[in-house]
Amino acid sequence: MKWIDKETLRKTLYAIMIGIIGAMTAIMMFNFSGIMLSRAAVGASLQSLMMLIVCIKLFGVIRAISKYYERMISHEATFNMLKTIRVNTIRTLLNQLIYLNNKTNIPTLLNRVVTDVEQLQNVLLRVIYPPVIAILTSILTAIVFYQYSFIGVCVMMVAMIIMVVGLPLVFSGWIQRLSLKKNQSFESYRTALYDYRLHLDTVRMFDNNQQFQNRVLQLMKQYEKRVFKENRLLSIYESLLDSISMCAIFLGLYWMVKDPHLNELILLSMMMIMITLFEMVMPMVHFPFHHSASRQSINNLNQLTTNVSIETYPTVESIQLKSSSLIKTHPILKNINLNINTNEDKRIGIIGESGAGKSSLIEVILGLHHIEGQYFLNHKEIKTPIQLLDAVNVMQQENHFIDGTVSENMFQPVSNEELDMWLNQLNLPFNHATHIESFGENLSGGEKKRLHFIRLLLRKRPLWLLDEPFEGVDEQNKKIMQRLLNEHAKTHILISHHLSDVIDFDQIYVLQDGGIIESGSFNELMNNSTKFHVWFNKQLL
Repeated sequence: MKWIDKETLRKTLYAIMIGIIGAMTAIMMFNFSGIMLSRAAVGASLQSLMMLIVCIKLFGVIRAISKYYERMISHEATFNMLKTIRVNTIRTLLNQLIYLNNKTNIPTLLNRVVTDVEQLQNVLLRVIYPPVIAILTSILTAIVFYQYSFIGVCVMMVAMIIMVVGLPLVFSGWIQRLSLKKNQSFESYRTALYDYRLHLDTVRMFDNNQQFQNRVLQLMKQYEKRVFKENRLLSIYESLLDSISMCAIFLGLYWMVKDPHLNELILLSMMMIMITLFEMVMPMVHFPFHHSASRQSINNLNQLTTNVSIETYPTVESIQLKSSSLIKTHPILKNINLNINTNEDKRIGIIGESGAGKSSLIEVILGLHHIEGQYFLNHKEIKTPIQLLDAVNVMQQENHFIDGTVSENMFQPVSNEELDMWLNQLNLPFNHATHIESFGENLSGGEKKRLHFIRLLLRKRPLWLLDEPFEGVDEQNKKIMQRLLNEHAKTHILISHHLSDVIDFDQIYVLQDGGIIESGSFNELMNNSTKFHVWFNKQLL
């Protein structure tokens, strides 16, 4: 288990050892209680009874001390384990954030990771610790007392194995299946409820038959039904534990009473010992739920940490795709072939209608996805995903801004004078000290595009990949950005659904339904009866 380091393992073993001492002390305390009761019944001397009482009190003190240190050390082990898990998980998330961002929804992933980590606080205290203490204590007790009543010890051990091993594992599997269905119902209900609350006005306006509201209610009832089934199963499990312990006590009593060699003193002591042992099984009431939840959390975190090893490449000289396809739930890109050489002054355009796969192609070029086919970087075939963002300038359709000044939002050293020069050149109505709100809430769409464009100018990378860089930008500032792009980007790849943005480009790829249907220079595509030519004429009308 990678999430348990040596320090956690050491403290866990210490806690188990102290726990066994406390459990054996409790057994001896109740054993002496049985002896005292039997002695008192036959009229033992006051001195004998006082000695038994002193022993019981002494065992009680030892038990209390061991319980204190057991709890303290086991909680230290748990906190140490959680610290290790959190550090390793954060490191993994940071290393794979770019890849994960293209594979899953990051807020949803973070919520799941937080839940998984918190769930693992129960691994030591409620999953590993109780059965280990119960089994080891039972074995030690059996070794000590089997000479008095072999049948009684056998009944006790069989009952303990059933209650500590067999029954919990069986119910754990059932609980896990029910919990999976319950969690799926909860996610469906939460998504529908969120949509309902977010778009309440739209729902009220168009959903005259209350179909969506009824669907939300139906999902809520389905979730409540599965919660009820899970709670009912846990109640059945708890009842079975109680029933098995009671049956074992009466069965052991029956066989021990029939034993002619067993006197009343040993009989009463054995009964007190069995009752004490079965009381130790009570923490197992929570075992199935926590075991199934912890196992799912461990699987989730292991998938995260072993998902993919991403290698970083600081320079990019060439990128080539050969018969490359991107498939998720369905084919997104099919049989893509293209070649990019950053040593050449080249303008490459990728155009197509909405949903054609243009943005996905940019992500594939950046090596962010596992693809079918061949991916060559710097003339060498490699396996994706990889990390190229250190070597490439990228503009997405949405670019993030933090709460801070314009200068702080550049994320790189730049003098106030140089930054103000670029702001003025791109006609932005603020300076380096102007405050930007989170997500650029106080910026227009065009201002966000131009401000992020300045970030790219300051990075000075030879290869630029831009996804709809002029969307929301007025014509005057668009021409300024195009001029600066041609001056500062040795090679740039531009995605647009405005065909006028790729006029006179050296190479244009036309995408439709995830495949490249045409390619060539602007003049080549315009001089033939191509799809590009048809689209271009339509946009001019």
